[in-house]
Amino acid sequence: MTLSRKEDNEHEIIEALNSGCNVSAVFMDKLPKTYKGFKVVDGDKTDLEMTKYKNVILGLLAKGKEAKQDKTGFIIKNK
Repeated sequence: MTLSRKEDNEHEIIEALNSGCNVSAVFMDKLPKTYKGFKVVDGDKTDLEMTKYKNVILGLLAKGKEAKQDKTGFIIKNK
């Protein structure tokens, strides 16, 4: 099972990851190696990455003009 991270469920994703679930999350410019202390794997390469791991974040890059201009907090801004 994979939980999708959104702007208002940060607490839920930490609980899910700590319980052995995976989480998908969208990042702005590049994928970090970790997020909130959990490993990030490249979800743009293949969704099957999730079948290899537990307690990881399937990282996706924001695509499209609207995504790049997100102001809701859904897309994680790189620091």
